[in-house]
Amino acid sequence: MRSLALRDTDGLWLTHISLSALGDKTRLEGKALRADLVPAYLQSLAEEPPFAAQRFHQFQIEGPEKPNGGNVTFSMYSETPLLAGATD
Repeated sequence: MRSLALRDTDGLWLTHISLSALGDKTRLEGKALRADLVPAYLQSLAEEPPFAAQRFHQFQIEGPEKPNGGNVTFSMYSETPLLAGATD
């Protein structure tokens, strides 16, 4: 959670955070004022140790919500296979 809090991006906010207890599954959902803020946020998040090795396998961006502008919505999901014996 600390890593998510440290990567504050003006114009982008998270609306849903789901982290598994083992750290093998992550789901982030949010909104942004502009679509270009989303990849910039992901790039900065990758600099944080808990997210450096994670690869988001599912990524979706939609919007804007209104035809003449508005927020874009995004979601991303990562599932990292656990190595045998990693939970021992």
